Amino acid sequence: MLLKKPFIIFGSKDYLAYLRQMGFRTFSDFWDEDYDGHEGKERFIRIVKLLDQLANKNNSELEQMYLDMTYSLDYNYNLLKEQTYSTQLERLN
Repeated sequence: MLLKKPFIIFGSKDYLAYLRQMGFRTFSDFWDEDYDGHEGKERFIRIVKLLDQLANKNNSELEQMYLDMTYSLDYNYNLLKEQTYSTQLERLN
């Protein structure tokens, strides 16, 4: 987030959901983030599928996507830099 780059997280289940609870923006407007509800092998498979979909986009599509997400990238950067994110998280089922 400090580098203002979009991200796909190969972490624990619901990692993105917790980031959203903290106030950060993720990239569901640009790609499917359903992988976040899975763990282990299934998460990995879904992330590889997502990466394949992104790799099939041409340069102008990727550039436009990046320009369109600039607001979210700047927002996340500022939230992290200013440490104004929430630390009160609710446990997900």
